[in-house]
Amino acid sequence: MTPVDGTALPAALRVARRLTGDLRQVRAHRGGNTVVVLVGDLVVRVGNNWPLSVDLEARCCAAALAGGVPAPRIVELGECLGNAYLVYRRMTGWPPEDVDAVRHAGAVLGRLHDIDPVDFPIEQSSQPRRRRRHELAAAAVDRCVPRPARRWVEGLLAAARADWANRHDTATHGDFRGVNLLASQRRVVGVLDWSDVRRASPESDLGQVEPRHLRSLLDGYREQTAREVDLDLVAGHSLARFLALESTGVVRPGHARRAVRWWRGAGIISTTVRGR
Repeated sequence: MTPVDGTALPAALRVARRLTGDLRQVRAHRGGNTVVVLVGDLVVRVGNNWPLSVDLEARCCAAALAGGVPAPRIVELGECLGNAYLVYRRMTGWPPEDVDAVRHAGAVLGRLHDIDPVDFPIEQSSQPRRRRRHELAAAAVDRCVPRPARRWVEGLLAAARADWANRHDTATHGDFRGVNLLASQRRVVGVLDWSDVRRASPESDLGQVEPRHLRSLLDGYREQTAREVDLDLVAGHSLARFLALESTGVVRPGHARRAVRWWRGAGIISTTVRGR
């Protein structure tokens, strides 16, 4: 199913009107990937430039909830004006910033990684640029990475790309970072946007975390799960994300360079991988 250009917002509003009969109290938000309409205690979500796999999202959210992860509670899914949509109970909060909330985010991610991944797909159903992230990142190294760091970055990217292709043992969110998390009273109360779910490695999820939050998040993660974390792979997935985003114009030039600088100075990558 492919959404018709310009119909995502009208579709979301039509669903909202049917649910309430009144659009006077509706708030609409249009982002790069989705249109979200808030109506009372419900949220209507429609794919904006890529169709949602609503059955898959609903299945994965249910599995996450059963495992103690605060995923959306979906009350309806369907199609309107050629657009797939989800309706779920509204959750309130703000992206976690303080140390306690970020640590709790790590515990939540640990819970997700410990559930049975059977309901999660092996391949993502999200946008092609996300599925091609590692290919795009490798092609962007010469343009976005300072020459002295290129061989170091290429080694990390190669390991992460192999990990992405071959690891299918863990239920992963695919975009576990601040904008998709809601925190209240220093606890994460909502994990949003399950459009990038798949079976992959824990490191691929940890690589989506903002680097400045990684240490605190890992503290909470390690308290929740006994899984060992390969930080070299986390670095590779993190750098792949920033390089792919910069190469496709999603973020401004310089983001990848700053990520490289952070990882080189973080002091948490093994000296054998750094080669320095």
